Amino acid sequence: MDFQRQILKGLMNPYIPSSQRRYTDDEVCKHYLAGGFCPSELFVNTKSDLGPCDKIHDDHLREEYLKEADNDRYGWERDFYDYLQMLVNDLDRKIKRGKERVEMKTEESKTTSKDEIEKKLYCWKIKLKL
Repeated sequence: MDFQRQILKGLMNPYIPSSQRRYTDDEVCKHYLAGGFCPSELFVNTKSDLGPCDKIHDDHLREEYLKEADNDRYGWERDFYDYLQMLVNDLDRKIKRGKERVEMKTEESKTTSKDEIEKKLYCWKIKLKL
């Protein structure tokens, strides 16, 4: 019976009213509390999609967090900033690699002469006839 209660609690957890929760609960998204948005919602349906956030995003809990005088003692703002900085660095690295690939391809296309291209085309034509 306890197992069934745990399963039911896990399924109904997002639907529990925020009045029964505290912003320090583990199931509340700390990024949402600190920054007002969750980074998981930034790059939806892109190659950089972070996937859905399984934590709770509740405006009422965020207001409670912001009203708290000692909210900086948790360090969630710093963690949020560090996480966003890591995301920016990763995306900058991906962009740099993509630009390097494009430059390599353009350099390769410049180095091939017309004679080489004609030889390759001739070879392909011979292979197709066989």
